[in-house]
Amino acid sequence: MYLQADELIHEKDYQLIQDAADKYLDRKDVDGFLFNYYHFWGDYDHYMDFYGWYPNEIRIVRNIPEISSYLDAQSFRRTDNTKLRVIDLPAFIYHYGWVRPPKVMVDKKGEQDSIHRGDGDNSLKNSNYSEYGPMKMIPLFKGTHPSVMKTKIQEIFWKDQLDFTSDSFKDRQVHKHEKTKYLILTFIKRNFFKNRKFPLGWKNWNIISE
Repeated sequence: MYLQADELIHEKDYQLIQDAADKYLDRKDVDGFLFNYYHFWGDYDHYMDFYGWYPNEIRIVRNIPEISSYLDAQSFRRTDNTKLRVIDLPAFIYHYGWVRPPKVMVDKKGEQDSIHRGDGDNSLKNSNYSEYGPMKMIPLFKGTHPSVMKTKIQEIFWKDQLDFTSDSFKDRQVHKHEKTKYLILTFIKRNFFKNRKFPLGWKNWNIISE
């Protein structure tokens, strides 16, 4: 199992994951497990359900030398660069990397852009990108968080810096999910693929039947 530092698994999924690991242990055609994602945005009550945010990712792989991390450990592939054969689990990764005070978030984004794109592309470092935008357009999370997050959630202190009332983007650089292209694709995804995987977007795996 591989988790990044801002990812958690809910205890309600522990048994499901363990049962799947036992079930497929001897199935050599199964390279790993695919998880669903909650990407929390701004606070612990909103999550990103927009096209452009990866809805799934591989987070358990078979422990063999032929499988290695891929794209800064975003995902996994075989060492010959072929995609893994995975089982699609009904379990979730809770991703909290975008739940930070706005100023901290813009600093993080600036550092990421500097590392991955070079200093010349680090245009957000001194911008007002730190605004999370109108929170009204972000879906509300109605579930529960992993129990280990209880104290952390109570410590949030920047809600007064978030915009829960306006409908406009104001005078700032828009986020990707606010652009027309992504809003259209999100509408299609939500209204025509409610119980099916959206065929467009990131797909670094091959799902196999059980």
